[in-house]
Amino acid sequence: MDKYQVALTLDKSVSAGHAHELSFDVHTFDGDEVEVEDYLAAKMHLTIIKDDWKQFIHTHPAGVSPAADTSGVMEERQGFRIFPEALAHGDEEVPGVIYEEGTDEVINFHAVFPEAGLYKKFAQFRPKGIDLPPDEALTASFWVEVREATPQQGLSPWWINLLWSLAAIAALSYAVRKYINKKSNLGEAKIP
Repeated sequence: MDKYQVALTLDKSVSAGHAHELSFDVHTFDGDEVEVEDYLAAKMHLTIIKDDWKQFIHTHPAGVSPAADTSGVMEERQGFRIFPEALAHGDEEVPGVIYEEGTDEVINFHAVFPEAGLYKKFAQFRPKGIDLPPDEALTASFWVEVREATPQQGLSPWWINLLWSLAAIAALSYAVRKYINKKSNLGEAKIP
């Protein structure tokens, strides 16, 4: 992208219906860190469009809550709609930009892909001090394949907790029964 490299890091396997973290890192071709400035009140904007145009997602870095439209759904205009569904995300309460002295500035997003398929991501950003009009930004694009959600292997955490609880109840009942029987051996009747 122009004289910049934009790296996208995300889960190895992206599946529909699950939240995924997408992290962007901007460098020069020499590998120098590039600081980005706010563009329309955020360090970066991310638009995600499914290849069949059935899904449109616009999101801001995690932790950024835009003051603009918060309905999350694009309204129909004059009875015609390009996208059947338009989603807005980015209201999570985790850091959106992670920056520590001497390390990379990484911009994080959270997105849930509603269905499987190919999605193109467009990341808009403005490098600090770039010679662009104030209303313009650079755009990097990436393709990502989203797979069908796979059923969970093994027992869910709920069932595991239930089994541990039942085992703990059985062990505690046995210990209490032994204790009561021991006390009752001193002169009282046994509990069956």
